[in-house]
Amino acid sequence: MATRPANVPGTLGHARNPSTGSDLSTSSNEDKQEEPSRQILSALLDSLTGCGYPSIQYRGQGDVASRALSIPLGTESKCLAYNDGGLYLTRQGEYTGSDRYGTIPLLSLEAKRRHAGNIRRSAGEEERYSAEILAQEVAQLLGQAMEHVTQIDCCRDQEAFILSLHGTHLKLTAAHFTADYLRHVNSPLMSETETLWVRRSKPHDLKTQQGRAGALQLCIGVYEYLWSGRAEIGLLQKIFE
Repeated sequence: MATRPANVPGTLGHARNPSTGSDLSTSSNEDKQEEPSRQILSALLDSLTGCGYPSIQYRGQGDVASRALSIPLGTESKCLAYNDGGLYLTRQGEYTGSDRYGTIPLLSLEAKRRHAGNIRRSAGEEERYSAEILAQEVAQLLGQAMEHVTQIDCCRDQEAFILSLHGTHLKLTAAHFTADYLRHVNSPLMSETETLWVRRSKPHDLKTQQGRAGALQLCIGVYEYLWSGRAEIGLLQKIFE
């Protein structure tokens, strides 16, 4: 059972040693119909993170409680993007041995019903493009990157990932933010030359055997990448440096 944050030594969070905070409710407009998707994502993360990684003192732990991700815009005000949970760091306390839990996701979760973005589709039908869904995902990706970069001693390139499940269709969305891009976001002006590339995997339908196999392979791949030491994610960069 986690009792205190699993702050990484050398980060801002570790220096402040903040007390635990309460979970924030989801801002999703999909109402209660997203709950089955949350439970599927939770079970999927549990199956991936059960063994841990003995080579380092940290483990991955899934949590489907919604969390606000802060995006500073170079002014006193901030924007908030809300996920539907995520994959967090945990570790054992040095003296007590009790679990310490992370507060910044290494990977965010997004759970929606089948008719996400108010676009209705039949069971098994491929999901059409939705600017509303993409905007929500980009906000979460940016919020995750900004949260990580504030924890390390300098602005570095950052990667961010979202594992989303719309009905029975699971996919991974990823973005790479350059250090210059993040600096411009946290400033009064945004350069017109900055470009953000967002990539999405193909959707995997969990109702089919082929889809389940593809989804599992995708999740194992991203989980292994996160713990490979190559991921450009602030807390992991601090651990593996």
